[in-house]
Amino acid sequence: VFRVRQKDPEAIRNALRLIQDRKVKRDERVRFIEVLGEIHPAAALEGILAVAGAEPDAAVRMAALNALVGYDDARIPESVLRDFKSVPAEVRPAALTLLNSRLAWARSLVEAVDAGRFPAGLVSRETARRFQVHDDKKLNELVARHWPEAGKPASSVTRSQVERLRQVIR
Repeated sequence: VFRVRQKDPEAIRNALRLIQDRKVKRDERVRFIEVLGEIHPAAALEGILAVAGAEPDAAVRMAALNALVGYDDARIPESVLRDFKSVPAEVRPAALTLLNSRLAWARSLVEAVDAGRFPAGLVSRETARRFQVHDDKKLNELVARHWPEAGKPASSVTRSQVERLRQVIR
């Protein structure tokens, strides 16, 4: 791990082999994926994308998706969206967080829903609400179209608290 952190090319190549080897213990694979995500060497992108797209172990796959946040490459949203329907439910939040980390990626996701590539129901209302942090008119319009409740409080208790606070503010 130390040599990987120092960006030693040989150590990075070894780490890439290790993260893709399903015989290696989960914790070790996750640790190396996390370190690669911290230093984000260009040479590691393809390997991390491969793990993020096809790894059967949910913890390893989530670590790979989280590691991709440090990269800014158009292949990332393309890859994640290509496989999105088959992403297991426990891994989906990591994929959605990754896609929401860049305006263009969030827009790609919402446009894919708009085009019917997959149902809006695969994205929770809370996640759709987080798209609004980008403050992008087109994105907000699409979010309002597919998740009309995204801008509203989640529960009746929360809604009543919000309404009570509105009255206090007035």
